[in-house]
Amino acid sequence: MNTLHLKYAVEVEKTNSITQAADNLFMAQPNLSKAIKELEDNLGFCIFERTSKGVIPTQKGARFLVYAKNILDIIDKMSTLSDPDITDSQNFSISLPRSSYIWDCINSFADSFDYDKSINMNIKEANALETIDDVTNGKFDLGIIRFRCEYRKYFEDYLDNKNISYDMLIKSPYYIITSSSSDFADNKSMTLRELRDFTRITYGDNSIPYIPSAEQIKLDSSISGSKSVFVYDRASQTEMLEIIKNSYVISGLMSDEILRRHSLCSVLLSESDVNYYDLFIYRKKYQFSDVDTEFKKELDSFIRELL
Repeated sequence: MNTLHLKYAVEVEKTNSITQAADNLFMAQPNLSKAIKELEDNLGFCIFERTSKGVIPTQKGARFLVYAKNILDIIDKMSTLSDPDITDSQNFSISLPRSSYIWDCINSFADSFDYDKSINMNIKEANALETIDDVTNGKFDLGIIRFRCEYRKYFEDYLDNKNISYDMLIKSPYYIITSSSSDFADNKSMTLRELRDFTRITYGDNSIPYIPSAEQIKLDSSISGSKSVFVYDRASQTEMLEIIKNSYVISGLMSDEILRRHSLCSVLLSESDVNYYDLFIYRKKYQFSDVDTEFKKELDSFIRELL
């Protein structure tokens, strides 16, 4: 089996389009179509089918593509063994939520690297579905996703469908993060109803598998009032908390050090049914490197201390 054909199939899945995949691969569309057809003839089943949503994998095709990505990932790692500059390289890649405690851990972990050796770190902040896609497609080896507890079945089904393994990191209530100068900074806890007159700063790209966008907006509004400001990075979120009086963020755990550094305070969101999960995800049969294993140990230790 030609490994180039595997690469072609993975690119078609990524783009949902033969034409776009051909452009990305710098080849003619008829040549790509022919290569995919030869691969399907060799396998004895169709990998893709054409739908109104574009070219999508068949049921068998989806399973085949998981194996194809794993094979390409292994080949890529094998090719580095002969490179003397990479042999001792400390490689680490992770896609993760915009979470302060995870970044605290990342920063601490990065400080433990041997900077006399080659280092290749790739770290990306993303929403949960983007992180799952990053790990599924082999762009990142590891991922961490966050979602509200009531969506657990949606996410676990989605992960199983993508052939992704997952470990529970934490289940925790949400917290209200606000400026130390806000009118409710001294409260021990607050309810969603008590927050409705204040401005919520939230990320504008949250998404849930299997739920249409319109319904997701409706669901998200259940923990928002009529005043919302949508941002897409942690820096903007923190700045907005300083600029907009009595604004707030609904967040996961945040260390006291981060709160002090940005003159913020944390108030418990006292809603028994509004909690979140953080899951640690990776491709099934993915072989953890020593660096991956050390990071997971550090992360588990960080969470124990935070709790």
